[in-house]
Amino acid sequence: MPLTLTSSVFGVLLAFACVAASAAQEPQLPADQRAFQAAMAQADPAKRLTALRAFSVEYGDSKYFDGVQEAALKLLLQYFPQRTAEIRDQVGVNVANAEKGYDRLLEQAREADQLAGAGVLLPLAQHLALEAAHGVTEAVYLRGMARMFGELQSEMPTPEELHGGYTEARAVVVLSLAHVYLRQGKPQLTEPLLQEAATLQPRSPQLYALRGEAALAAKQDAAALAAFESAAVLGELSPTDREAMQQLFQAAHPQAPEDALEAELDGRWTLLNPLSLELGSRSGLHPGGHTPLLELFTGVGCLPCAGADLAAEALAASYGPKDLVLLEWDEHSPLPDPLANPASVARAEVLGAGNTPTFFLDGKRMAVFGGTVAEARAIAAALHRIVAVQAARAGAFSLQLSATRDGDSRVQALAHVTSRAADLLQAAAVEEDAPWPGDSLTVAAQAHEQADLPVSPVLTLALVEHRVRYSGENGIRFHSMVVRATSSPPAFGNALHPGQQETLHATFDPAAIQQDLRQYLRAFEQSNTRFGPVHFASTDVVLKPAELGVVAFVQDTRTHRVLQAAYAPVPPALEVSR
Repeated sequence: MPLTLTSSVFGVLLAFACVAASAAQEPQLPADQRAFQAAMAQADPAKRLTALRAFSVEYGDSKYFDGVQEAALKLLLQYFPQRTAEIRDQVGVNVANAEKGYDRLLEQAREADQLAGAGVLLPLAQHLALEAAHGVTEAVYLRGMARMFGELQSEMPTPEELHGGYTEARAVVVLSLAHVYLRQGKPQLTEPLLQEAATLQPRSPQLYALRGEAALAAKQDAAALAAFESAAVLGELSPTDREAMQQLFQAAHPQAPEDALEAELDGRWTLLNPLSLELGSRSGLHPGGHTPLLELFTGVGCLPCAGADLAAEALAASYGPKDLVLLEWDEHSPLPDPLANPASVARAEVLGAGNTPTFFLDGKRMAVFGGTVAEARAIAAALHRIVAVQAARAGAFSLQLSATRDGDSRVQALAHVTSRAADLLQAAAVEEDAPWPGDSLTVAAQAHEQADLPVSPVLTLALVEHRVRYSGENGIRFHSMVVRATSSPPAFGNALHPGQQETLHATFDPAAIQQDLRQYLRAFEQSNTRFGPVHFASTDVVLKPAELGVVAFVQDTRTHRVLQAAYAPVPPALEVSR
């Protein structure tokens, strides 16, 4: 039963629109959410600010209120820095909205840092930052944590975790004051603060960025370049600092090829991350016939995603693609993400991924969370305990996948699918719905209730890049198995028929996909309903032919449980034309 499909990013959006039009009308969003989205979608800064002001008056008790105040200050600083009276008032509102004690002190430090970044109201910034630096002690931090966890009715973290949280918070406060002093041209006051921050958080990208700016002001170009490079691979540089880094590199290496700076940054990343997370090989240890699909919803601006990213990559490498398939879906959460795309956003909505990082194994949410780079090994161990159970189960489907290139460098994916007869497939689905270690009784009961419904399997194919280089705010430079496009909406896929042998064919055009991704990011920069206009370091997406692969997975539309997965590399070819 051959089926030919073509893929583009906007084809996914069109298909979803068609499905949505034929489905029942979605429930109306709350009024405050609609007003917030309408305000943030305003492309004109003055109109957006007016809409945010109107929101503040009409929805003062909304959960979006604090976010609206933060957005208003950013608008004023970026587009209207001369309106200092309004900026002063907005800073006052933002500080007053924070809970007294630790929360308010930390908010003062954040406000001071933003004022310093814009070079506006520096005396006010100094006052706020100094008060925060004097006020944020470990005792104050612990009282703030006790209040927060008491309100959440949650158990307090361990002493080690609390001390780690304090050092992070203290570094934020110290660096905000250092930033203010640097803008005021007071190097003798800046340097001691940078040294204190280095003892608290030696991998802080803001620390390195401020060191770079200080060295640049002192005309120490080599030190400035080294510091900016470190900041770039541990986080995201501001546009001004990135431009300074590029100019310094060009001055130091006038004959260097175009990609020399990125190669230098790769070396800097290795220098700052000397130990890779390598796990023992588990390939072939679970010959159950089922290849699990591990899906990670992540974001380059998500700090706890750092540990999750490294753990997922290391675990997938230890199993190998025949025994475990990994997909990374990037989301605009909590910050805009240039690796996100319509397919990744749609997949998150289908599974209800919500926040990042979130793991799903075979379509089912995992009770495994993110953390720091140092916690990646523990995260990988928690993942492995559940993955091993799934990998040992019998496969409900046989799925053979291959990928080739045609004369136009398009990727041709061919999937041969053989499923059990309907009754055996139903039994396999019940087995798939069985609880994992640590599952709650409620979740297991719900799954078994659904197991009596007819199985409705579909096949989805995804084009992935094995390794994407991008340094975001969370300090992860290389990203694995990043989904770039799907052959059909990942909610529905292509229908399969139990008991039959079927062949499905999909065509991916990398040149067209990368153009669609560029258009998507540029449109997102101009208008979106969550952040307002944003700026990505680059929207020039280039798919590397040597890094491409195809993933296919079969899932049940009634439960979204994945019943089989497969991976195939794409043969290398010439670079995709820009």
